[in-house]
Amino acid sequence: RSSDLTGSGKTYTMEGPDEVDYETMGMIPRAVRQIFQSAEELECKGWKYNFTANSLEIYNESIRDLLVSRPEKNVEYEIKRLSPASDELHVTNLHYVNVSSEEEVHKLLRTAKANRSVAKTILNDRSSRSHSVFQLEIGR
Repeated sequence: RSSDLTGSGKTYTMEGPDEVDYETMGMIPRAVRQIFQSAEELECKGWKYNFTANSLEIYNESIRDLLVSRPEKNVEYEIKRLSPASDELHVTNLHYVNVSSEEEVHKLLRTAKANRSVAKTILNDRSSRSHSVFQLEIGR
């Protein structure tokens, strides 16, 4: 559950430790590995995929692009529905990065992790009131 107590290991479960290895990798790196392995296997059968990644943080009701180390001033991010008939969402001004390997995705995940805010509160100095989202879009 995303509402579990602070310090209960949600981020660690999803991301794993800073140095990714097979034994300790989190759910996101494991899923990325499986996706790229499957894509490679299917390429032999004539299936070709392209991948686009992005990562954002929602903190104090504002959106921040986690793939940008030095954000430009006055850039606004807004969540928009692509069309009234679609459930697909798009974030304006967010960086969408083409990736072609598991290693490239891991590099982006490290960048996003380094750029993520961790806020301290009076009640709990380990508390983070932010939520991060990593998206890997798979296209043909």
